Amino acid sequence: MARILILEDDEALGALLVRMLERAGHSIKHCRDGGSALTALKAEPFRLLISDLIIENNGVPVADGGVVLIGRAQAMRQSENRPMGILAISGAVANPLLPDILRVAESVGADRVLPKPIGREALLDTVDEMLADVDRAYPDQATTNWRPRGFE
Repeated sequence: MARILILEDDEALGALLVRMLERAGHSIKHCRDGGSALTALKAEPFRLLISDLIIENNGVPVADGGVVLIGRAQAMRQSENRPMGILAISGAVANPLLPDILRVAESVGADRVLPKPIGREALLDTVDEMLADVDRAYPDQATTNWRPRGFE
C-alpha cells in the first residue's frame, strides 16, 4: 500500500507499530533517532511520516527529536512538492509540564496528532485517512514516481 517512515525511540512500541502497519499491507522503515530518520527522508519517497515528538537517549531528551524532524519534513514537503502526510504521536500529553506538546507539533507541520497510548483501530483509521488526504492533495502526481532531489 504505502511506504511509511516511523520515528519512535521506544524499541517495543516501535516494533508494535511496525507489526500493525505491515499487517495492514504497508512497507515500513523504523528509525530510533532523528538523524537517521532525516537521512531516510532525504533518500526515500515516503507517503507518511509518523513521528514521536520527544526522542530520548539514555532517558535524556535529545535536540534532534521528533519536533525538529516534523519541521524539517514540512519544509521538504513544501520546497519539493513532496506527497507526504505527517502524523505526530506522543505520550507526553500526560505530562503536566507539556500539556500543549501536540499543538506544538501542529504548529511546525504535523497534519494530525495522536496521544499515546494508541489503539490499533485508531492508528489504522488515522493512517488510512491521512493517505487518502495525500492522494487528494496530489491528484496529478503519482506518488510512486516522486524521488528526492538528486535521485531523478
